[in-house]
Amino acid sequence: MKKLLVGLWLFVSLLSVGSFMSSSAYAAWNPFNNKNPESVCQQKGTQDSAVCTTNGNDPISGTNGVLIRITRLVATISGVIAILIMITGGIMYMLSNGEANKITTAKNTLIYAAVGLVIIAIAQTLIVFVINRVAP
Repeated sequence: MKKLLVGLWLFVSLLSVGSFMSSSAYAAWNPFNNKNPESVCQQKGTQDSAVCTTNGNDPISGTNGVLIRITRLVATISGVIAILIMITGGIMYMLSNGEANKITTAKNTLIYAAVGLVIIAIAQTLIVFVINRVAP
């Protein structure tokens, strides 16, 4: 019990030290923002560069680009598979005939499929968010 408390105290103290560290202010500054007068894109001779002329219609990372479409396809296929596994778990539960092992297996199948659906939704959301933040 004492080792558990010492480990918990060490973990909390490490977290608290990390929370007092300040983040760099320049991390929030976008050097390619055209509205900023100090932007790279406002400098002489850079207005025609590929970075400064991107309008969000990039075929790879744009709003309907390949990365977004692949993400949607993978999430859709994974979601369908997870729902089929949930249906299988429900059928297993109905056919268990009150046997404890079969009921436990069916419940675990349903729980794992539901957790899988949540993970799929979170992963798709994170991927789309990152692509939209990284792509100009």
